[in-house]
Amino acid sequence: MSRRAYINADYRRRTRRAGGLVDPSLDVFEVFEEQGYICQICFEPCDPNLRDRDPRMAVVDHIIPLQAGGSHTRDNVQTAHYGCNSGKDNRPLTPSPTGANVTTHLP
Repeated sequence: MSRRAYINADYRRRTRRAGGLVDPSLDVFEVFEEQGYICQICFEPCDPNLRDRDPRMAVVDHIIPLQAGGSHTRDNVQTAHYGCNSGKDNRPLTPSPTGANVTTHLP
């Protein structure tokens, strides 16, 4: 199994485990490419060659987190740095008045 296939299968498995809706045709690498490997949280570039949980590597951010009932569908995923996504945790993002994304602290 290729790295690309493994990563896509892993996201689908995690979504099913969380009880979310899965789009089996979604390829996360297509999302990265469409968004130019730009983190949609901090708007800085991700390095497509990094692996092993480097803070600057590209990962999929679920806008509405899987644990909050989000889905693994094209309209709920975006490119993010591993570090930015880890810092976001399971909170959704909301736009700030300056246009940057910020985490929303849920009760």
